[in-house]
Amino acid sequence: LRGARSAADVALKGDARGTCPAPTTQYGVYARNFEGTEMSTLSENETRELVLANHILYRHGVVDGFGHVSRRDSSDPNLFWLSRSMAPALVTAADILPFDMDANALVENPPAVYAERFIHSEIYRNHPEVMSVVHSHAPSIIPFGVVGDARLRAIFHMSSFLGQDTPIFEIRDHAGDASDLLIRTA
Repeated sequence: LRGARSAADVALKGDARGTCPAPTTQYGVYARNFEGTEMSTLSENETRELVLANHILYRHGVVDGFGHVSRRDSSDPNLFWLSRSMAPALVTAADILPFDMDANALVENPPAVYAERFIHSEIYRNHPEVMSVVHSHAPSIIPFGVVGDARLRAIFHMSSFLGQDTPIFEIRDHAGDASDLLIRTA
């Protein structure tokens, strides 16, 4: 398509969700830590890519009103960027926040943030090669989380990364039967 700069532009051409307002200095492009000193920033392009990732994943049904995507900071591997708690289809550059490896938002008076941000921080902490994390409630995967005997298995060559046996994490074994099933700490 004429005027498209990337595959993301093509995927969202003509869709209002594809518009990304210029990043503000509040969050996405510039942040200050709690002492008020400058810290790592996302470039305008990196911010735009994260906004578009939210929109594309929503548009293709990977995330719904509850999913989200983050990216590791390209200059500081101990930081990651994630939108404030909101529907992915509505994310703008102004909604992107920096987080540390303990999942603390590194801005003064942060807006509401996702409770599941700890999943992102723990994946980044334990897997330095990971540059992005998607958390979703995909209807095609949910049955594997509620049927104890069903195992997620590779059924075609593109899913071979799953290996022979995918482990099941049963939160009730760790948090008890009264758990709301949310991981709230790093």
